[in-house]
Amino acid sequence: MIRSAPDLVLGLDLGTSSVKAGLYDAAGRTHGSGQAGYPITRGQGGLAEQLPEDWWQAASAAVRQALREGGVAPERVAAAGLSGQVGTHVLLDRAGQPLRPAISWQDTRARLEAVEVRDRLGRARLAENLGLDLPPGAAWPLPRLLWLSRHAPADLARAWRLLLAKDYVAFRLTGELATDASSWRGLLRLPGAEIAVELLRELDLPLDLLAARLPPSAVMGHVSPAAAEACGLAAGTPVVTGWNDLNCGLLGTGVVRPGMGFDIGGTSEHLGLALPAGGPLPADGLMLAPYLGDDLAGASRAARVCYGVTSAGGGSLDWYANALAHAAGTQADLEAAAASAPPGAGGLIFLPYLNGERAPMWDADARGVFFGLNSAHRQAHFARAVLEGVAFSLRQVLALVEAAAGARVDRLHASGGPARLALWNQIKADVLGRPLVIPRETHAACLGAAMLAAIGSGWFSGAAPAAEAMVQFASDVQPNPANSARYDALFAVYAGLYPQLRGAYAQLAAINLTEETQT
Repeated sequence: MIRSAPDLVLGLDLGTSSVKAGLYDAAGRTHGSGQAGYPITRGQGGLAEQLPEDWWQAASAAVRQALREGGVAPERVAAAGLSGQVGTHVLLDRAGQPLRPAISWQDTRARLEAVEVRDRLGRARLAENLGLDLPPGAAWPLPRLLWLSRHAPADLARAWRLLLAKDYVAFRLTGELATDASSWRGLLRLPGAEIAVELLRELDLPLDLLAARLPPSAVMGHVSPAAAEACGLAAGTPVVTGWNDLNCGLLGTGVVRPGMGFDIGGTSEHLGLALPAGGPLPADGLMLAPYLGDDLAGASRAARVCYGVTSAGGGSLDWYANALAHAAGTQADLEAAAASAPPGAGGLIFLPYLNGERAPMWDADARGVFFGLNSAHRQAHFARAVLEGVAFSLRQVLALVEAAAGARVDRLHASGGPARLALWNQIKADVLGRPLVIPRETHAACLGAAMLAAIGSGWFSGAAPAAEAMVQFASDVQPNPANSARYDALFAVYAGLYPQLRGAYAQLAAINLTEETQT
C-alpha cells in the first residue's frame, strides 16, 4: 500500500464555546474542517466553569470531522498546532488529572482580588515585573491564583501544573506537558519565559505551577497511540506548542508587520495595532504585549501589539439568538432581520456588557443595556442594535489605541466568526470610519495554529513568509459616509451612557452580593 506524503497541517482552536479544526495545505487552502461545542456552567458571583474532558472529547470529534469531510488520510498530516483561549485555567495533580473544573476567562469571581493585587503590589511594580501594564482583570493569573488560595486552598495545595485549554488538549494528544510564554502574560517576566516569583512570594502563592515554556512552533510531543485512536490522527504525528488565540488570530489574519491594524472577533473582540520594538506606551485600559519574536519573525516583524479586548463581541449576538430570538434561527437569520432595520436601529442603543466589560473600562460589575426603547421597536431593531453596540464598543477601543500609539489606524484586518457576516463588517466599517480587509479563511486562529505547525515542520522560515503563502484575502469593505455621519451622532450618546450608569452598576452589584451571601 502506497501512503500519501505529508502535505497538510492541522490547526486546532480551543475557543470559549467550541473547538474548530482545519486542515490546510502550504497555500492556505482548506482540505477539511470540523467543529464541536462544549458547555459553560454559570452560577452565582460570576462563576463560569468548563470540564477539561469536554475540551478533549470535542477536539477529538472536530479532528475526526475534518479528516472525514476532506477525505484525508491521517498520514497526510505533517503536524498539528494549537490555539486557545487565554485566562481559562485548569489545575492538574501529579497523576495528570484535573483537580476541579477549569475556570473560564469569563469567570469574574476574582474581581476583588484583581483590585487587591493592583493595590498591594502597585501598578508600576507589576509592570516592571511582568513586562507589561495589565488592567485589573479577574482572569489574570495572579488574582485567579489568589482567589483559589482563599476559596479552594486544598485544590491549590495539591496542584502540580496550571494549564490553559490548548495545553491540556496537547497533553491529551501527546502525554507531554508544555506551554508558550506569551500566553502567560500576567505571570511571566515578558518578553522572556521567567516566572515572576517575587510577586508570587509576596502573595504567598505557589512559585512554579507552569510546564516547560517552549517556542510556539517548537515540537512539544507526538500523538500517542491512545490519542490516535480517539481523534483519528496517525500515531507519531508531531504536535507544536501553539499560541494563544489572539496571537494565532493575528498570524492567520496576516498581521506580521508594524502599522497593521486588526479586529480579531470571536466570543470577545480584540482590536489594536501592530508596533515595532520600542519603549512603553501610555495605555490605560489597553494591553501592550510582545507578539512576534525571532523564532517566528521571518524577514519583517511586529515586535509588539497595542490592543484592547472586550468581553462580548460575537458573544452578544449568540446571547441575543439564544435568549431573545429563538424563532430567528441562525446568526445569518439574525443578520437578515437586522438588515431590514435602518442604520441607528431607530434610536435603540445596546451596551454589550453581558459579562462585565474589559476594555476600555475594566468593570466586572458593568451590565448590558438596551437604551432608547419605544413601542415602535421590533426584533429587527434589536438585532441591529446588538451589531451596532459591539461596533460602538470597538470604536472606543480604537480611539484609545490611536491615542496611545500616536498614529492613525488606516485599515483593519478583520477575522473570526463575526467577520463572516457581511452586514456586521459594513456596520463596523461605518462606525469606525475605516476600511475592513476580510481574509478568505475567517477562522484565523485555526489557520494561525496550522501555520505554526507549518513553520515547525520546516515549510517556512518564519511568520512573514508563512503569511505571504497561506493568508489570502477575499474582500475590502469601505465605510459609507452617510451611515458614518449617523453613527457619529449615536456614538456620542453611547459613550455617555456608561459614566452615567456606573453608580447604578455598583449599587446593583452590592444588592446581588448581599442576596448571594444570604442564600
